[in-house]
Amino acid sequence: RWGVVREVDGDWAVVSASPLTFVNRTLGLGAPVDERLRWRRDGSSLAPRPTVGEAVGAHWDWVCGPLGDRDVTALTTATETTLKLVNAARA
Repeated sequence: RWGVVREVDGDWAVVSASPLTFVNRTLGLGAPVDERLRWRRDGSSLAPRPTVGEAVGAHWDWVCGPLGDRDVTALTTATETTLKLVNAARA
């Protein structure tokens, strides 16, 4: 998933991201919610320190790295296309 950094505090970042939803037997993306994600632990990190307002990729409870506008557009398009295909197959 991906989202926008709202706050950075120590080894943690608060990221606003849209969760996967399942409503009326349809998969989709919900309204963004804030999640507390780790970006560093014991001095080790998978990515540079995130900055407020930056788009980032995330996996489980880790920030994986910054995303540019093209990255966010590609992720949005691929996710929307995949959700449409899955929902059509389930119909």
